[in-house]
Amino acid sequence: MNIVEEIAKYTDTATTNTLGTDMFIGSLADDLDKGILFIGIGGLPDECYDLFEQNIEIWSRDLNSSDGFNKLQEIFTLLHRKQNISTTNAYIYFIQSMTDIESIGRDLNGRALHKIIIRVIYKSDTSIS
Repeated sequence: MNIVEEIAKYTDTATTNTLGTDMFIGSLADDLDKGILFIGIGGLPDECYDLFEQNIEIWSRDLNSSDGFNKLQEIFTLLHRKQNISTTNAYIYFIQSMTDIESIGRDLNGRALHKIIIRVIYKSDTSIS
């Protein structure tokens, strides 16, 4: 079970972004000028309970800085302080943004980059308790 994929799918159903079209997991094609990217950056299992904590970076890349920021703002508004979400393979207890939307500048092709980092506390439905 991949919680990054579960968060991306949840975002797909609740925003104007579409997984596989303008929203991706793991990497963005270099020739894609507009896109949202979800990357898992580490986390910890709980030692006493069957809970996990995962940190996820969510990036936007867009030629138009305002458009990229607004796409990320839509995701930030959806996910920050969200509680008690059931997905296909997990039960998410809490999502918290660890950062505000950060402007990273532009890449070598002039595309504006923004990112947020969220923390997800969840239990896998595939775990054995």
